[in-house]
Amino acid sequence: MSGAREREAAVILPRRDGRILMQLRDEKESIVFPGSWGYFGGTIEPGETPEQAARRELAEETGLEATHLRPIGHFPRLRDEMPAIHAFGCELDRPAETIELREGMDFALVSVEDIRAGRLYSPNLGRSFPVVNEPFMMTLFAAGLTW
Repeated sequence: MSGAREREAAVILPRRDGRILMQLRDEKESIVFPGSWGYFGGTIEPGETPEQAARRELAEETGLEATHLRPIGHFPRLRDEMPAIHAFGCELDRPAETIELREGMDFALVSVEDIRAGRLYSPNLGRSFPVVNEPFMMTLFAAGLTW
């Protein structure tokens, strides 16, 4: 995998109904987890704190302002191609239809069972794509649901 960064921020967007908003990442080899469903987020720029990066990335990718962002955890770099991940949660308190996807190929509200299945269907593209296959995905999901 190419394009791994040293540190990234991820934002988990759960709803009170137990579903979470996931992003289908672009199919660019220059990004981490291309063509896979994952959480919103991206690279922590020099001089930025992880929280600042999480807020910036969320706004850039969805137009959402993270008013109640809270830290969930830090996952160290496990392999050379993986970044260290600083994770945050922010309850999604608006209908998904009102969100403007600014980065990625699609987004969808999914259940934990959907994530565990390992593949999610993209309504916009008419086919299934893999969920990021990393242990932190389920850990972050569980932590992000404790609102």
